[in-house]
Amino acid sequence: TEIYTLSLHDALPILLAAPGAAAARLTNQLWCGIWLSVVLAVACIWIGVAAAYVVTAAPASFCIMVAAAAIYLIAAVVSRERTRAR
Repeated sequence: TEIYTLSLHDALPILLAAPGAAAARLTNQLWCGIWLSVVLAVACIWIGVAAAYVVTAAPASFCIMVAAAAIYLIAAVVSRERTRAR
């Protein structure tokens, strides 16, 4: 059987969208959102690479996409709790 592995090229769309969407949920200021998006994208890459190092069966691109999705999910929960508290 052939196992499909994701390449970094496959991870780029979610790596471009998820940190920006997470930053947009967390702040309304333009420059703060841009810098937060950059920081979240770098965090996604490092978390994904570290996870791929620990879990040797998982490709790095898959781990990066899971980290980006998790960061977006956390940002969505935090922003929802913020709006609920107001």
